[in-house]
Amino acid sequence: LHFLVFHTEEVHDVLRIWDGPQDGGVLLRELSGSALPPDAHSTFNTVSLQFTTDFFTSKQGFALQFSVSTATSCNDPGLPANGTRSGDSREPGDDVLFQCDPGYVLQGATKITCTEINSRFFWQPDPPTCTAPCGGNLTGPTGLILSPDYPEPYPHGRECDWTVSVTPDYVIALNFNHFYGTDVPDRIESSSNTLFLAFRSDASLSSNGFILQYTDRNRKVDMKGQ
Repeated sequence: LHFLVFHTEEVHDVLRIWDGPQDGGVLLRELSGSALPPDAHSTFNTVSLQFTTDFFTSKQGFALQFSVSTATSCNDPGLPANGTRSGDSREPGDDVLFQCDPGYVLQGATKITCTEINSRFFWQPDPPTCTAPCGGNLTGPTGLILSPDYPEPYPHGRECDWTVSVTPDYVIALNFNHFYGTDVPDRIESSSNTLFLAFRSDASLSSNGFILQYTDRNRKVDMKGQ
């Protein structure tokens, strides 16, 4: 399945795609929002689609093409948005490894294997995705903090908390690489080796949010420079 257009009301208007029949088939995708989905591939000779909507906001909808082929190897597992992969072989027994860009968290397995059962070729487990998490604990000397689902608009009604902890005798410098708003905030520097961040979203408009970068700084070196 190849998507030409996709725009539905996020969360409320959903397209679901099964590999095989709905009863007993494998749910391949559950899609909503405005991001154009990657191609979807079946391992059976049947694909089932279900589109559900509510009684409120209506968007453009979707258009897709389908084509038929005979499988002799696993389909291309694709490249996760905001991530990378290593390995291009798609024969049974071949592995592909995935990792996410800084600030994103892998949802799924880092390694998937091409499997053949009864002339069906598929990846086991399913290819992973990379998402910007809602909160977390960060302990490295430097890192990125992204608004949830970045670069997509952050969801409504979220409560996200992050704790950044670095080596004792160090402080934390926080820079705003991107911030949706009229003004980009100035750099923030902590007075200790721990920094707590809280993000709250309501039910009104949302944007693509922010990218924050933190780095540790030696407190003693900073004091000598003053």
